[in-house]
Amino acid sequence: MIITSFLVIYVLIAIPFIPWLTHISMTKSSTESCGWANYQQFKENWNKYEWTPLRHYPKFFENEEHKCYFHVGIIKFENKGMKIRDPISYWLVKRYVRKLHRLPSVKW
Repeated sequence: MIITSFLVIYVLIAIPFIPWLTHISMTKSSTESCGWANYQQFKENWNKYEWTPLRHYPKFFENEEHKCYFHVGIIKFENKGMKIRDPISYWLVKRYVRKLHRLPSVKW
């Protein structure tokens, strides 16, 4: 009973970290150089550029001129990866982009 309780608590704590850890891994593996940023730094960088939705993926964006990219957890500005510091900030980043571009939320 105690082991099951600890296992359930562990799973409930670990679930929010999965998308964030995936973001870090994908950003690191798809860029030559990358750095860390928080939510505010992301917003400042995001607002510097004009973003275009990808043709077949309207929830993902790019700016070809400046080599900026927001796709499947990969965040690039001027061909440099941006890793978000914590899971809450990463959730805020995704929420900001969704609300800014009036994208529907994911229905589970």
